[in-house]
Amino acid sequence: MNVSNQFAELLVEDEAHHLASRGVLRVRGEEARTALQALLTNEIPPEARGATYAVAVDGGGRVYGDLFVLPDDDGLLVDCDRSQAAMWLELIEPSAAGRVRVVDESERWRVFGLLNNQALFDDGTPYIRYADPRRHELGSRVLRPSEARESLSWRHEGKWRSHAYRLGVPGVEVFDRAKVDVFEAELHALAALHPARLAALGLPTLEAGPSAARRRVLPFRVEPSGPGVPAMLGEPILGGQDEIGRVVSIQGLFGLALTELAPWRAALAQAAPLSCAGEQVLIAWPTWLGRESLGRGSPAARGA
Repeated sequence: MNVSNQFAELLVEDEAHHLASRGVLRVRGEEARTALQALLTNEIPPEARGATYAVAVDGGGRVYGDLFVLPDDDGLLVDCDRSQAAMWLELIEPSAAGRVRVVDESERWRVFGLLNNQALFDDGTPYIRYADPRRHELGSRVLRPSEARESLSWRHEGKWRSHAYRLGVPGVEVFDRAKVDVFEAELHALAALHPARLAALGLPTLEAGPSAARRRVLPFRVEPSGPGVPAMLGEPILGGQDEIGRVVSIQGLFGLALTELAPWRAALAQAAPLSCAGEQVLIAWPTWLGRESLGRGSPAARGA
C-alpha cells in the first residue's frame, strides 16, 4: 500500500474525528492576509507554511470567535466554526473595500481532527493537513474534499472535544458562554497572541495580562458517584458551601469551568471538597501554562 492510500484509509478507519461543527472559508485577493490580520489577535506570517491560530475580540476585549488560517495555492483557507461563517464573511470583505473576496466553501470540505499525531506529508491526495498550532496533544487537522461516502468508523466530534477539555483548551462554544478576555481563556499559552496585535487592539501586554486575570477557564474532571453524570452546564461549582466558578462546557467526564481564583485558592487551602450538581469534581491547573504552573493544583493553591 502506498503512502497516499495509507492516509486515505486513516481517515476512514482509524484516528479520524469528524469535526462537523467546523466550516471552511476561502479568502482571495492581494490584501487577503492584511484584511484577516486586522481582525485578529495574532500575526499571519507573510510566508507561512503552517496554520496560524487566532481569535477576535469585541470592543470590551472579550473573545467572540476563533479560527485557523492556512495558506493555499488559491489564497487563504480559514477553518472556522460553521455557526460563525456568515459573521466572518461580513467582517472580512468590508474591511478590504472590495479588494478581497471571501467564499464559504463549507459544503466542499470536511474537517477532521487526528489526535496525538502531528506528522505531516504531501501524499498526492487533495487533502490539506496541518499541525494544530495550539498544543501538540491536539495532533493535526485535515481538510478533506466532501464526497458522498460516509464512514461509521469516523469518531464522534464529542470525543475530540472531551480530549480538548481534558487539556484545558477552549473553543467557540466556551467563548460564547463565558464572555472572557484572551488571558482568562489562557490564549497567551496557546499560540494565539502576538504583541503587536495586542497593542493594536488596545489589549494588555503578554507580561501584564496573565497576572492581572482574577478568573480563568480551567479544566475539571467529574468523579461520578453512579453510572450517569447529571446535567452540569451552567451549574455552579462549589468549594464546600461557597461558589468558586461555573461550568461553561462539558463533554462526558471532562469540562471547562470559569473559575474565580481567590475563592478557589481558599477552598484548596481549607481542603474543602469541590462539587457540582451533587457530584465531586476536580479542577486542574494545566501544566502547559509553563512558568505560571507549579503543579496540578498550583499556582492558585499557593497564591502565585
